[in-house]
Amino acid sequence: MTGGVQHCPYCRQVLPEQATPWVDLETNTLWFRGKSTHFGPRQAAALKAMADRLGEFVSPIDLFECVMDRFDGSADYDNIVTAWVQSLRHKLAGTGLEIGNLRGCGYILAILPDKETTSPRSSDGL
Repeated sequence: MTGGVQHCPYCRQVLPEQATPWVDLETNTLWFRGKSTHFGPRQAAALKAMADRLGEFVSPIDLFECVMDRFDGSADYDNIVTAWVQSLRHKLAGTGLEIGNLRGCGYILAILPDKETTSPRSSDGL
């Protein structure tokens, strides 16, 4: 987003230019780089948990607890979280964000380089 002020289309709140992702749980909307993407309530809650800890690993059980508000040990949380993350990865395509994972550590939300600000080197070697 260059110049001008962006407003939330739902509440008309003035939004700052996003250098980091922001998830609004009232509207289940991700705001990043001047664009919005809508998610289901559980997807938005899982994404917010990762966005709040941008660049840090979030364990599957922590993601499950952020979304479900409880964990009684009986649910197959690992498979449930894997399904949420797979769905999130699909919806995040083209947003400039991606979810990585490391076995034993969890999931991590990462910002991809902005295509507008990164350019190939010039052919003259400068």
